[in-house]
Amino acid sequence: KFDLTLTMAEKQNGLIATFEYNTALFDETTIVRMSQHFQQLLEAIVQMPEQTITQLQLLSQAEREQLLAEWNDTTTAYPRDQRVDQLFQQTAMLYPNRIAVVSGDQRLTYAQLETRANQVANYLQKQGVRSGSLVGICVKRSLELLIGVLGILKAGGAYVPFDSDYPKERLAYMMDDAHVTVLLTQEHLLSSFPSGEHTVICLDRDWAMIAEESERAPDIDTTAESLAYVIY
Repeated sequence: KFDLTLTMAEKQNGLIATFEYNTALFDETTIVRMSQHFQQLLEAIVQMPEQTITQLQLLSQAEREQLLAEWNDTTTAYPRDQRVDQLFQQTAMLYPNRIAVVSGDQRLTYAQLETRANQVANYLQKQGVRSGSLVGICVKRSLELLIGVLGILKAGGAYVPFDSDYPKERLAYMMDDAHVTVLLTQEHLLSSFPSGEHTVICLDRDWAMIAEESERAPDIDTTAESLAYVIY
């Protein structure tokens, strides 16, 4: 017994194919589709014997149409006159208690993520971030990364992502070249950056101060056409 066996038998009116399969691994619709592909391949071989196997089609015309056209017909109306943070705020109002992000055993609802991002945004504005400001962010993949990016956008700024594995000289050049005056990071990544005149905010170490800020999004004059991020 094997997980999948194909037996071919020659009869007077042609070849009879029998599929025997492990029902714990395959369902009937999968085997039916597989048999149809096999038949499609055999017919193609007869029609084009000079072609290699890799050049022959397994899919029927109907399947190709479904795969290439029907399933890719994803055009939809999109509010291009609104910013990302505005769209997220609308979602948070509609589904406040739904899970928005999961990182390991940590998770935040849309309402919680909206609140924390607003607090970051208000704190950033107190550090001088305004519409068009470039704000550096160097945070490992975590809840803080999403909170930080969304907070920068809500403050009206554009984020500049940094990789802590870069040499200090490279990070120093990027910060100087982008005129970054505020950096969002985590405490354990501080040693990756050169000292300078920029303001450093650790989303973990400094959260107690950030959490004192308003939970409402600050008013900004940024538009959907404004800069969102700069990447090197």
